[in-house]
Amino acid sequence: MTILCGTDFSDASREALRAAIAWARREGTGVELVHVVDLHGASALLSHGEGALVPIEKELARWRARAEERLAAESAACAGSGVSVTARVLEGAADAAIVAHAARSNASLVVVAAVGARAGSPFTLGSTADRVAQSSDRAVLVVRDAAPIEAWCAERADLRALACVEEGASSDAAVAWSAALARTGGVQLSALHVYWPPERAAKHAGVPLPI
Repeated sequence: MTILCGTDFSDASREALRAAIAWARREGTGVELVHVVDLHGASALLSHGEGALVPIEKELARWRARAEERLAAESAACAGSGVSVTARVLEGAADAAIVAHAARSNASLVVVAAVGARAGSPFTLGSTADRVAQSSDRAVLVVRDAAPIEAWCAERADLRALACVEEGASSDAAVAWSAALARTGGVQLSALHVYWPPERAAKHAGVPLPI
């Protein structure tokens, strides 16, 4: 199995790649670096352009070639990391393409940046990272700062992890994964459950909460 890391070539994505490489080095595996080109969305955008004649197929091919060139440069920059980094350009919506490819390639972990090229957004978590985390059946590491991951993987510092606990299968899976991670060593694992008395009382009484 390999670690799948998504990139949009932003500085935030490079932080994610650093974390992916450190994690892969600790696990003794490789990294597959992917970039997603939404050719269908681009085609629709180009075909509805006003006042311009655009050779759509030629333009889309140029976009893909440019993406392949940039992705090759990103992976080549990792040559001295001691980790095998391969590159692949995917097509489709970014979140769906990453999730589907992670399943096909049996990735052990999906790594994405907390925010990407639109880091100026008022949202603290990028929409792609949010959707990947919600829909992937693989563990997803959303990276804002690679330094703590790198320090833990190099056994220079413990990793402090917080498992949020609630009722449901997804929480059970998160707790099980966190416990397995803690057993690898050097992990300070805490668990947190947010208890809101009105919600709990209404649930046991079988009445809906007022909105």
